[in-house]
Amino acid sequence: MQIFVKTHHLPMTRSNTLRLLAWAFCLSHVAATCYLEDSSATCSVCWKTVYSSPDDSVGVTKMSQCPDTVTALYDVAPPLEMFEGTEYPVTFSLTVDKSVHTVVPGKTKSDGPKEVPHANIHSCISSRGACTPFVANTPGLSTHTPASVGDFDGNKATFEGTVDLPVDTYTIIAHVRYYEPNPEDPATNPPTKVDVAVGLQRDVLPAENTISAEAYIMAGVVGAILLLCGAMIYYAVRTGKVDLDYIMELMFSDYVTLPSDIICGLADAVAFTISIITTVHGNNDLIHIVPICWLFAALSYVTSFYCAYYDYYQIWDLYQSYYNEAAYDSRMLKNLSTDWTRRHQSTARAQDSDNKIGTKDRKRVAKRVSQD
Repeated sequence: MQIFVKTHHLPMTRSNTLRLLAWAFCLSHVAATCYLEDSSATCSVCWKTVYSSPDDSVGVTKMSQCPDTVTALYDVAPPLEMFEGTEYPVTFSLTVDKSVHTVVPGKTKSDGPKEVPHANIHSCISSRGACTPFVANTPGLSTHTPASVGDFDGNKATFEGTVDLPVDTYTIIAHVRYYEPNPEDPATNPPTKVDVAVGLQRDVLPAENTISAEAYIMAGVVGAILLLCGAMIYYAVRTGKVDLDYIMELMFSDYVTLPSDIICGLADAVAFTISIITTVHGNNDLIHIVPICWLFAALSYVTSFYCAYYDYYQIWDLYQSYYNEAAYDSRMLKNLSTDWTRRHQSTARAQDSDNKIGTKDRKRVAKRVSQD
């Protein structure tokens, strides 16, 4: 069974997306074939777009099962068990019997004419319609790997890609495009575009967090070292060889806490930025909170740099007090003088305000007495 569709790559506006979804629904229910009908089918689907004139940029597309002389297949398919956040290398190929089909090189953006001007993998969420080569790369609908180009080695062209998907059920198709001479007027009309796809279905599961034997071994080694260090410190304290109070005072002094505060504050902002990039971006369920995440990231950088600036001046004061006592004392006296002047001015303003209020109250009482 064949279906004729007049199509071209549309801008992914809301209305065009609805048209593509409706077309995909029709394909899956009216002209379903191969993976469009049976996810375990291994046959390939061909979409041939024939252009009727030199000015025709849309053409008429005819879909059907590919002949045996045109075959797309997975040489290395995604595994049956897939997990979120894991990259899976995939190899796929297109075989065209050139004794039957004439291949016309197609234009590419930067690599010149190629016998296969486009090849990549589409991963479509299965619950949202059929997966075809014409479904654009759209968050929440379909994910594409970067497109590849190449030439046939004899009758076969092979390509590679990497699939990394969030949790859901997907139809994953290997899409390869090539061109044949126009059957109506090969000398004048553009060559016929042939899109070939083979598909399979996969469930992507949440990532499994398992603890390795190496992690247990490392924990045991670190624990043993900590126990040994603790025992040595306890023995040194008990025998009077180490002043524990001095050590604790040094650990929590400004010389240690202020640099630690700067490092930890900036590290928190950087860690939050990395979590946005690695966790929020690329996750279709979290894509809508990206703006608010970046807002809070900006606020975290502002507050972290302010705290670091304040801590830096405290560290500078410590440095001055240790290495340049005269300059430090002069600065402290200046700060104390400034503070005293501000407090004196504030007190004077307060007293002046009280005197004005008192004068007004006395005048008001005197006025009432005279009236009485």
